Amino acid sequence: MYKSLKRNCQIVWRKGEPLGLAVSSTTCFLDLPLEIRNQIYDYALLSPRPITVSSVVNQGYQKQISDTHPTIVTQKYIIEGKDAILEKIARNLLFCHPIIAAEAAICFYRGNTFHFEGDEVWNPLYSFLQGIGDYNRRFLRRISIEVKLRNVASQDRYGARIIYEYDLPFQIVHSFARDPPLQARHPRRQTIHEYNQLYQVLDPAIQACFRLLGLEKTPILVELDLKGQGIPGSKISLGCGPSRSRLPDLPDFVESLRRTFAENVTVLWHSYGYKKGFEDERHMIEQKGWEIVKTWEEEGPPFPLLRPRPQHSIRPRPPHFMKHFTLRRTVVETVQSPPEFCESCYIQHP
Repeated sequence: MYKSLKRNCQIVWRKGEPLGLAVSSTTCFLDLPLEIRNQIYDYALLSPRPITVSSVVNQGYQKQISDTHPTIVTQKYIIEGKDAILEKIARNLLFCHPIIAAEAAICFYRGNTFHFEGDEVWNPLYSFLQGIGDYNRRFLRRISIEVKLRNVASQDRYGARIIYEYDLPFQIVHSFARDPPLQARHPRRQTIHEYNQLYQVLDPAIQACFRLLGLEKTPILVELDLKGQGIPGSKISLGCGPSRSRLPDLPDFVESLRRTFAENVTVLWHSYGYKKGFEDERHMIEQKGWEIVKTWEEEGPPFPLLRPRPQHSIRPRPPHFMKHFTLRRTVVETVQSPPEFCESCYIQHP
């Protein structure tokens, strides 16, 4: 047990006697029992809500043309500052006495949920996992990620996934599918249907994140929030957002990475939709390879009117209920085991 070596010196004065000094030991923070110190860490370091680590917004591209210089295409990002909740957390405990810092880190990383949102989530997550180090990473328990319907690409006949949103004189190959489509393995001209087909961009940082999460073999919960954008890999949108029927790759890709590199990680998907739509499609959701883990309801706003109501009509519109649900992927259909991968430079090897 740690014993404090600090001494307290006090001046002692008694009537009719000369001044004297009294030296006695004092009690410091580390002299307290570990149970009490852990209670103090919980009070000082735990956040009542998820801590937003990264929130990056892409503001698009700007094109500049001049007579003497070629076309310049620039991309603008807006990165929000640190989460305001961090100002209420005593993070200085993580940088003080070595013993206190080690104990505080266990409480901070084990008890909080770390959230990533915006247009770029996987690369910031990898930077976070790499930056906190091996010691702190073993205590992570909950990570929350917002998934947006943004990164889409066209897959050519060779399996390369290309983004055409850039105003550049060449194509941007973002990633490569596990295998080219069967109908596209022979060199030929791409059909209009294949050219217009959209695919999920497979960010290499996803694999790097799961490799790091699987190093310590500790149980970690990764929550992916779809924000009511339907059921991936199906035509089921539940009336709240665009259907992801043409983007089936992300759930299978994530599940294949989890099985290959990080079986200690549990991946759950959160979304919501209209209650009636969910109940009607419940069987179809399970047929598409999803396990319904949990559901709950809340009252939502009235349905929007298709046409203006007469002014003399006073009958209120009936409320409707939203169904929130949590899913777990149980089937991997479209993406097989991932290839070898270089974490340091994000270069895929054949």
